[in-house]
Amino acid sequence: MIFFGARRQLQAKHRLANAFVKTFCHPLTAKLVNWRNVFPATRMRLGSADENAQWFRVYSQWMNSSEWLDSEDGFDYRAALQNNPIPAALHFAAAADTVFAETGDVRNFIEELGAHDARMIVLDTINGSKRKYDHLSMLMDSAAIDDVFAEAIDWLAIQDYQQQIDMLANNAPLYRGADSLPSNSQQVHSNTAIECHSSSVSAYAAVEETNLEFSFKESDSDDVHAPSSDLTEAVA
Repeated sequence: MIFFGARRQLQAKHRLANAFVKTFCHPLTAKLVNWRNVFPATRMRLGSADENAQWFRVYSQWMNSSEWLDSEDGFDYRAALQNNPIPAALHFAAAADTVFAETGDVRNFIEELGAHDARMIVLDTINGSKRKYDHLSMLMDSAAIDDVFAEAIDWLAIQDYQQQIDMLANNAPLYRGADSLPSNSQQVHSNTAIECHSSSVSAYAAVEETNLEFSFKESDSDDVHAPSSDLTEAVA
């Protein structure tokens, strides 16, 4: 799973974040949404597209509540995640995003998702320029192809490689017991083992070819700061 600037609660203390909360949660904003049945994000300069009224109501509720419940059926997401952990996840945050998904809010969201293999990358300058990535530019700026999406592709390659290793490990007992199977079954299992091994070798070669050893330095930080040219901090 990959998250781009994702958070649930808005707890940032930046003045722009406070202004956003006051505007978003103002009674007149709610009346406007009920009247037009749409949240005019573009006119209010709070987004790149307008959102429907139901989205506005859920967003308002989740943004200000410590509980993570579905607004229609009361489904408890936090309780569900305790028994059903999510798979490995990569979380992108932007250094200049002080309103919609400040890095602290992204970290809180990671914790709220429960125990999982999480990696967080904090995006800094845009392709060597003085501009910094924000909530939209991490997806829409042309430099994001090399600065952001390349990191996502590398991470996905590592996940695929790990899945191949796990598949071989889980099926090892099956292959060891193949001698007691009928001849046709032995052939099927043999072919399966060869295919799994070939996939693993291919995945490993892709990892080596794309230099997925990464060029960042280990630190005590719980996130990764990623300028356009190189990565400066990381944790596994």
